[in-house]
Amino acid sequence: MEGEPVQSPHDKLFKQTFGRTQSASAFFRSYLPASLVEAIEWETLTLAPGSFVDEALRHHESDLLYTVQLRGEPALLYCLFEHQSTVDWLMSLRLLKYMVRIWERQAREWTAGGKLAPIVPIVLYQGRAAWTPSHKFQDLLAMPPAVAELRHLQPAFEHLLVDLSALGLEEIQGDAIGRMALQMMRAAGRGELGPWLESSGRLFVELLHQQDPSGILQVFLRYLFAVDAGISFETVRHALESIGIDELPRKIMSIAEELMEKGRRQAMTAAEELIQKGRMEGRQEGRQEGRQEGRQEGLTVGELIGSIRTLQEFLGLPLGELPELEQKTRAELEELRRSLRARLQSRQG
Repeated sequence: MEGEPVQSPHDKLFKQTFGRTQSASAFFRSYLPASLVEAIEWETLTLAPGSFVDEALRHHESDLLYTVQLRGEPALLYCLFEHQSTVDWLMSLRLLKYMVRIWERQAREWTAGGKLAPIVPIVLYQGRAAWTPSHKFQDLLAMPPAVAELRHLQPAFEHLLVDLSALGLEEIQGDAIGRMALQMMRAAGRGELGPWLESSGRLFVELLHQQDPSGILQVFLRYLFAVDAGISFETVRHALESIGIDELPRKIMSIAEELMEKGRRQAMTAAEELIQKGRMEGRQEGRQEGRQEGRQEGLTVGELIGSIRTLQEFLGLPLGELPELEQKTRAELEELRRSLRARLQSRQG
């Protein structure tokens, strides 16, 4: 299923980092099997448009598809970024569904008689717990051991896995931008962005040697502030100043300070737009449910639910399920909304 990318900090970091051919190439070269790395003609690596994940899961996963030539033949590198906190035992089934969607799109574009390109599926996992499900699709099936022929009649593939929870910081590979992004994803999954930031100065220095350091820093700073409410401008300032006392840290600070001020203004404007969007969605939900229980602060129960879900979206939090929110009292909904708004204001202040 193709469509617009989900607007979440994890998705944005993944897309803006590994949507760069240079960072994607370094990532794939680091984590694909050596035989594939040798066979791929890396100068042909090209980002393909579209997303294939389920609409309902776009707050939990993101994907990128690259086309490439492999010894003169077309192939596809498909990376699925799993940015939820727990492992998914049905990952192989979802991957199979997404791979079929990719092939279906390719079949629509190719002339009759053409062959589909092979897909190399790779899962990038951010969660805190180690990944334990099997990488093989057939391990999901209950296969009678006495009927060996049955196995040959089932889909058979396995996916590659980059499990950030199992990697130390020094084991994370790629170019400077990719390593920074993967380290941030790992730290966010562990709830350790603050401590990580204190020790990440060396990579900030490396990023200054990229062609567009201010753009790179903007991507990473926005991620820090969107994912962890405990990260403040002073935290960033202290981490950057700890790099050293020469001109380099001051140069970084001037970039960061300018971006942070601009980011604060943009974030507050975006927040108000999202809150208004939540009110509109809430009105629709409230009318559909017929729940006209009066107003407080100008909001019906449906509007409160819409506002809560919009604030959660902006803060990068999992969206509350509608049945669960509908079971809450008005007072509980108002308190939840107040706490989310306070969290947003403290993050931007």
